[in-house]
Amino acid sequence: MSDLLIFWIATGILFLIIEMFTVTLYGISISIAAFTVGLYVWFTKDTSINVPQTIIFAVVSGGLSYFLPGAFQKDSVARSDNPIEIQIGKIFVLHESKGEYRINIEWVNYLVHDSCVTKDFADGKKVVLDGHTGSQVLVKMFSV
Repeated sequence: MSDLLIFWIATGILFLIIEMFTVTLYGISISIAAFTVGLYVWFTKDTSINVPQTIIFAVVSGGLSYFLPGAFQKDSVARSDNPIEIQIGKIFVLHESKGEYRINIEWVNYLVHDSCVTKDFADGKKVVLDGHTGSQVLVKMFSV
């Protein structure tokens, strides 16, 4: 077993130990990259660090560091920073004040767009959120 192979295996083990304390998945990304380069060194019988090893290490660790943490996040499919988009399709209660209609989403009152207001709108009626235009929401009357 060459010193270079031992170096890459030791690097992989070191970053596995670091990952146990940090739990960020970046340590495991570097560890997997080191083990991958170790396999490359074992197959090619290299005795010194060369360009293909650094490229393999950079690509594997960079790729895993980018994709691995996001793969374990909850609701990674339907993430949005906009609270209105998360609530589309849900039912809300209309509130009328000074001739304008609003709905409350996560303790914030949003103005209903004028194009959505119909003669059926009244304080306390239920509406379904359809979308938004800026800070105004698009709704339609809820029907059972």
